[in-house]
Amino acid sequence: MKKLFLIFTFISVSILLSSCKEKGCTDKNALNYNVTANSDDGSCVYCKTGRTQIGTRSSYLLDYNSSSPYYYQQVLRFDFIQDGITYSDSRCGETNDCHISLKIYNLTLQEVDVNYTLSISMNGIYMTNYLVIPASQNTDVGIISGSASDACGLITTGSISIYANGNIVYH
Repeated sequence: MKKLFLIFTFISVSILLSSCKEKGCTDKNALNYNVTANSDDGSCVYCKTGRTQIGTRSSYLLDYNSSSPYYYQQVLRFDFIQDGITYSDSRCGETNDCHISLKIYNLTLQEVDVNYTLSISMNGIYMTNYLVIPASQNTDVGIISGSASDACGLITTGSISIYANGNIVYH
């Protein structure tokens, strides 16, 4: 009889423990991962990012060195791409986030070494950079601005200033 009671108790406890499953999100990559959940209930939330191009603008760097083979010619093209970023959940980022990315194209048939200064007055961007760009190639500088306060205003041609710091060197 004692054996029967122990078996019955063991089976009852096993059934009771197996029926106590906490439901929730069990995916560790989700925003709302529940470490105590042992049964996924389909409630997992993930970050999804949407990108919409707001605008593009190009500006050129001219070589003003009178002894240069490219005197008073456009030697580099600066392409600015403005993107609006949206997120699937407020925990993933700002709701009105914007990015300005920059790509620079070498318009010459020679490698270019240049130290340049770039400013965009309406967006508060100011940067100095040194680059070596192979002949007829481009370089992706990447995101130069990324917040709701300064990147969303559409860049105008009049707000861009680009100049070389010293002579541009060609190889």
